[in-house]
Amino acid sequence: DPAGQILFIRSSPVLGEAARRLGMIPADTPREKFSDFLPTTDQLNMTLLVTADPTKRSDLIQISSFQESANRAAEVANAVAEAYKEANLYELRKFVLKRREFLERELKETEENLNRAQLAYEEYRREHPMAAYQPGQQIAEEEGRARQLAAKIQETHRQLELVNLGRPVSDLGLIAIVGAMSTTRLTQLSTQYTNLQMQQSQMLGELTPEHPLVQAKQLEIARVRQGLADELSLILEAFEKQQGESEKEAEELHKLEKELPLEAQRLAHLSYNIKVFENLGIQLGAQLADTMLKDVGVTGQVQIVSPARPPSFPLNPPAYARLGITGMGAGAFAGLILGVLFETSRFSARRLRQIESSLDLPVLGINPRVSPQELARWIPAQRAPRRDTAEWSRALALANLLAPRSATSEAIRGLRAGLQSAIDAGQTAFTVCATASGEGTTTTAINLALSFAQAGKRILLVECDLRSASISRILGLDSEPGFTDLLLQTTDLERATRNVADFVTGTLTIDQVLLAPGVDHLHVIACGQKTSNAVELLASGAFTATLAAMRTRYDVILFDGPALSAAADSVLLGKQTAVVVVFCPTRTDAAQLENAVLQLRKSECRVVGLFVNAMEEEPGAEAPALAESA
Repeated sequence: DPAGQILFIRSSPVLGEAARRLGMIPADTPREKFSDFLPTTDQLNMTLLVTADPTKRSDLIQISSFQESANRAAEVANAVAEAYKEANLYELRKFVLKRREFLERELKETEENLNRAQLAYEEYRREHPMAAYQPGQQIAEEEGRARQLAAKIQETHRQLELVNLGRPVSDLGLIAIVGAMSTTRLTQLSTQYTNLQMQQSQMLGELTPEHPLVQAKQLEIARVRQGLADELSLILEAFEKQQGESEKEAEELHKLEKELPLEAQRLAHLSYNIKVFENLGIQLGAQLADTMLKDVGVTGQVQIVSPARPPSFPLNPPAYARLGITGMGAGAFAGLILGVLFETSRFSARRLRQIESSLDLPVLGINPRVSPQELARWIPAQRAPRRDTAEWSRALALANLLAPRSATSEAIRGLRAGLQSAIDAGQTAFTVCATASGEGTTTTAINLALSFAQAGKRILLVECDLRSASISRILGLDSEPGFTDLLLQTTDLERATRNVADFVTGTLTIDQVLLAPGVDHLHVIACGQKTSNAVELLASGAFTATLAAMRTRYDVILFDGPALSAAADSVLLGKQTAVVVVFCPTRTDAAQLENAVLQLRKSECRVVGLFVNAMEEEPGAEAPALAESA
């Protein structure tokens, strides 16, 4: 990025090295002490003109110097170019070394985590042998057997009814029954019964029904039919008994399956952890191998194409009369402008003081409104995102990670410092909410969590805007299991919590994590499954117990709550936490803000301060107010 490189050329490391080469500071001055000679480097900076290719077709940067001597001008320009080249190589080597150290540390930690995860999995499996048991297949088998027996019972009933009516039995029906429970007696009786009926039919063709032979045949048929009916009844009784046993076994297996989910979920979570650490280890190993190759062949990214040469004539010979008249006019105009800006700043400062005074609340931080061009300058090689797009929201939400020197990061650090007194007093849980939707609550919560993590605090960020969840989308995390699952007691705190391993496999890259060390202190709980009774869950004892468990594990807990105008969730959260109210001056007026704070106080919520987001730039306005409130 040429714009970023121009800023780097004008930075203290480059100008300090140039000043050392030019003899403007002692030759033995180490790089770490260049900042002690700021007046000298500032004076050198004022004599430089650094420009990029206006056509943007190349990465050429031109360095010019304005001096009283032509030779001195060429000497200064060349010294700055050489210093820029050396500083670029130094910073590149430092970055590669830092990246290598980070990867080696993370790889070692990942291997340790993998070993712990494998041991935990094996230990839990030994202690809970039924957790790995999956009764689903056996349930299907028992239920299938019961269905087959039901069909056999139905067929046996039908055959028994035919026998009782004196009609011939069905061969296919008997085959189905014999196939399920083969008995020689049933086959013999069935064959005998069929033969006797055929013999009777033949006799009736020649004899009358009253003939003694026909009467004897009928008695024999009745005896066989009774035997066949008795045999079918015995088979029917056996079938019904087997069906009852299968149904009872399936019911017991269903009960067992209902008792297993928590143990099975725990075992599945431990198995998932193993896979995550295995995949992360593979990624880190590949990154480390690539970094080690780069460490061997680091040559720098800057080449001097054409050294500076002394000009043959002055470029801007002084015109004292014209400069004097221009200076007087410019001074008068600047005085007028400064007067107007001073009046404007007084009004802005007065407005913030009035808000603080009327609400008896400090303004803990002021985040200025950011333009797409400013946002693009924060992120190297990033095109200016359009306002109100997903890229725009994500860049703002990760400003403390991607742009730690930006104005937004400074404002968030001020907010963190403002909350420190409450933390020192024992308050560790905070709810970040706004008066209305779209005022930057999620952006503030994520950046504040990152800031606490970078300060070394073990921080937990909880996504509580259950109707419009954004944290999991910005970080690329699965929304389940999450906060609602904790309150419904269908999961535990460990399984619902995401860490740096999940961030790297989400939307963040290892390089982005490397930009701001400390992200490993950040833990996130997503919103969880959607629910229609969020208010009831937050008012339940499950939330109190969950919050107590969180306090034992983390230094600071942040809840990203919904807008006060949209739901009562933030009020319920505020009953057990301290509240930070985020408001945007272009969206919320003083009356709406006052009503929101009164609503919280009437509900016995402790409001610790305000955070002004997307404040329109008014030179001189914000600093006095913030200084007084701090």
